[in-house]
Order: sequence, then C-alpha cells, then structure tokens
Amino acid sequence: MQPSDAAKPAIIPYFMPKWFAELLMGRLSFGDTFWAGVFGSMLLIIPAGFILAMGVSIAAPELFNGLMIGMMVFYALYMTLLLRVVLIKGWQCKTSGGWRWVGMGYTLLQTGGLYMMVTRLISAGAG
Repeated sequence: MQPSDAAKPAIIPYFMPKWFAELLMGRLSFGDTFWAGVFGSMLLIIPAGFILAMGVSIAAPELFNGLMIGMMVFYALYMTLLLRVVLIKGWQCKTSGGWRWVGMGYTLLQTGGLYMMVTRLISAGAG
C-alpha cells in the first residue's frame, strides 16, 4: 500500500506567482523569507531591470529617468511588504539565534536605503 500524497506538504517552485503570494503572506520559513525573499528576488529584479533599462535608454532615452524611478518605487514597495513579513517571522523564529536579528536589521536597512534612493531620484528628476 502506498502512503497518501495528501500527507506530504506541497512543494511550491521558487519565484513563481504562487510562491510570491505564500512569501508575502508569511507562510514560508524565516530562512526562505529572508534569503530567498531578499537575495533571491534580486537575482530576478536586477537582470530584468538592467535589460529593460538598456532597451529604454537605446529606444527612448527621454523615458529613462521615469523608468528608473518607477522600478525603484516598485522594488521599494516590494521590500516594504517583505520587511513586514521578515520582522514577523524573525520575531517568531527562536531557533536561528542572533542571525535572525541580523536578517531583520539588514532588511530594515535595505528598505530604508531604497526609500532614500527613490526620494533622491525624484528630487533629481524634478530639478
């Protein structure tokens, strides 16, 4: 007799829409939330943003500043949502010792840095 597949937890492939939904709802472990949510997402966002920025700078250079501001705002909003989940999961996680504080602090600093960059880009574009 085969064991039931219903007893096994469903494995969600990383960086798919359902995975991002699970990530931002706080249903993943602290490790997945921090490492894959912060650094893994950079593996998608940075190359895609670079390709998009290069294409726009070649095809329509006058739209480049607006595109950069839009991409930074999008990433800052994503990091804000992720920061909330990292702080909640880090506070609940008792097994990772001091590393949870490092993860929470890093995510807080990165989110703050993104907002600082967004405000500088907007003020430079308006001037």
